Amino acid sequence: EVFMSKPYDGLAGQEVEKVYRKDITDPRAYFESCIQNRYFLDELVIQHPDMNVLCASSVNTMRVMTFNDNGKPEILWIGLRVGNGVNAVDNFHADGMVVTVDLQTGRLVGNGVNTERTFTHHPASGVQFDGFQIPCFEEAKALALKAALESDKILVVGWDVAISENGPLIIEGNRRPGFVLPQMADGRGCKDLMRKVLCRARPDVKI
Repeated sequence: EVFMSKPYDGLAGQEVEKVYRKDITDPRAYFESCIQNRYFLDELVIQHPDMNVLCASSVNTMRVMTFNDNGKPEILWIGLRVGNGVNAVDNFHADGMVVTVDLQTGRLVGNGVNTERTFTHHPASGVQFDGFQIPCFEEAKALALKAALESDKILVVGWDVAISENGPLIIEGNRRPGFVLPQMADGRGCKDLMRKVLCRARPDVKI
């Protein structure tokens, strides 16, 4: 009855839409349009009720940045992307927010930020960001670490991990992991992360 539509090669949540079957008057024409415009369709994720408390209008995903260090997966950084309460996507560049996640506890640390403002509480739900507990956190980390080993060519991946009503699942992996997110959420540069990766993966490169 409801599903998501997304461009094959889109970025930053652009043109991602929630589609209702009742609005499709000609299924064949819709199918042909998807092929012509290079869209793919994905099932609608039903978000964990605890995550709905924070923002129910979008599936709020963790950006889990992993590093495949010669077959040893490692998590470099985790942030929670949160929708603004209006849009159906949580992307930072679609007026969403990002908050740092404590790697050990799965609790949010500090405030949410978008491209213009800082928020102590979600502007729609009123829930305080700092201290909010992400459910199924250990399972989500384990899932991302397992996924990090899928490729020995793309060593750093930004996984979008949702917490569904049945536990964590991966929406997608991003070969450009989004270094702007830790810089905005933590309020600092992240050359240390890049240096760590390059020193191990490319010792011939100086940074």
